[in-house]
Amino acid sequence: MGESVVAPTTRFSLGEAAESPGLYRLWDLVAEAATALDAPFDDVFVRQHDIQVSGW
Repeated sequence: MGESVVAPTTRFSLGEAAESPGLYRLWDLVAEAATALDAPFDDVFVRQHDIQVSGW
């Protein structure tokens, strides 16, 4: 059988009371989320990460 291929969807919320972080800060948060997702998926091929942010 072939190698596992995944495309995980990760959702996180900034909360309703959060001020708009601005586009550059939002990209920083997405980069941190993507970095945190490296280790849990070490043993599979990740085709793509779908990172969704709400409360922005």
